[in-house]
Amino acid sequence: LISPRQPGQNTHGTGCTLSAAIAAALAKGHRLLDAMVIGKAYINQGIRLANQRHGRLGLGHGPLDHAGWPAHGVDFP
Repeated sequence: LISPRQPGQNTHGTGCTLSAAIAAALAKGHRLLDAMVIGKAYINQGIRLANQRHGRLGLGHGPLDHAGWPAHGVDFP
């Protein structure tokens, strides 16, 4: 799955959040490929919203924004 690179440094926790989002989508009954797309969209949304709402947090990579299931087309790969 590919999507445009998100600008900003709020990317801390993307790997574990991606796996958790995929697992949650599978638990909700989505097929694997659909769960992967939802998980990727969740990560994209988290980076986008963290950059909009928080700017830069701390000196390193800041956290994602965990704002619920993705709903905007811009976040889907």
